[in-house]
Amino acid sequence: MLTSWLIHRLGKNPYIFLASVLSLGGLLWDRFDIFPAFLSLWAVYFWYRKKEVAGSFVLSLAILTKIYPMVLIPLFWKRKNVAKKLLAFILPIAVVYLVVTNYGGSFNKLLEFQGKRGLEIEAIRATPKLLQHLWQGKPVTVEYLHNSYEIK
Repeated sequence: MLTSWLIHRLGKNPYIFLASVLSLGGLLWDRFDIFPAFLSLWAVYFWYRKKEVAGSFVLSLAILTKIYPMVLIPLFWKRKNVAKKLLAFILPIAVVYLVVTNYGGSFNKLLEFQGKRGLEIEAIRATPKLLQHLWQGKPVTVEYLHNSYEIK
């Protein structure tokens, strides 16, 4: 609903978004990246409103949830106040790093876990393998590892 509100604030039609997302049903909460998408849109909203320091902060949160919002970084370095935007961007990452490393966790363990992940079934790079399986009958092994379905 917050994403719909932001789409409306940007002057667009939120009902198209709602119709496409809600039709996913349970997939919305289980497999759909709704949180990084919302945070990315929120960062763009701040950029659009020329509140780039706040946008840099929110973009950092989006990148902490998923890596793909990094493509938005160039938006935030075009205008002035680069030092403030950089500080707002680095602050959440530094806090997460400190929390993870100081409370029984290890940042290296986090990187190790993410580094061992395979090709997620919903990734764009998985599409050719899945199409080959459907059209040519090539075998594909799908396993549930690292909290996601992965193609082997």
